[in-house]
Amino acid sequence: MSRAKQLLKEAIDELKKGSILASQMILEDLYNNFEKYLNQEDINYDFTLDNLILLTLGAFLQLKQEIVAKQKFYVSSFLVYDILISNKLTVQNPYFKYIKAKRYFIFSERIENRIKNLAYNGFLFSGEQKIILLDKGKMESINLLKSIDKHLSDQIIKIVGEVSYLNSKKELMRYVEQYLANLLNRK
Repeated sequence: MSRAKQLLKEAIDELKKGSILASQMILEDLYNNFEKYLNQEDINYDFTLDNLILLTLGAFLQLKQEIVAKQKFYVSSFLVYDILISNKLTVQNPYFKYIKAKRYFIFSERIENRIKNLAYNGFLFSGEQKIILLDKGKMESINLLKSIDKHLSDQIIKIVGEVSYLNSKKELMRYVEQYLANLLNRK
């Protein structure tokens, strides 16, 4: 199967799960990069979006934070995603958006949709502004953290810990902007 066909399947899956916007993002990406994806083999993900969500929440759990503010979760999942891909791991694309004017200035329709699905399947509870891992989710998130290299796990827990100490949207935005600036300086 080609990468193009794989992305079409992911777009259809998003539609079936009720996320029209996530499906639209995948289709736009496919349209804009069709030639590239057509000639590419499909990708075996090291981490799916569910894994990314649970890994991020697992890092909060390791820091003894069982209730996670969604704004901090989205910032953390964005940073964890970057850490994973920087370590040459293949992660399903969440299609993060950065919008300063919104409550969640970093947001992903795909992740929001997957959170709802994980809640439906008993892994977590998701309110309007909070996420709480349930027992099933705690076990899975701990197993995910144990399954990765200790150095990588420590790196994820460290960055999530830094985010967890920030209290305001302004502080979170400043942290992300500094993180991105540091990335650009390293390249």
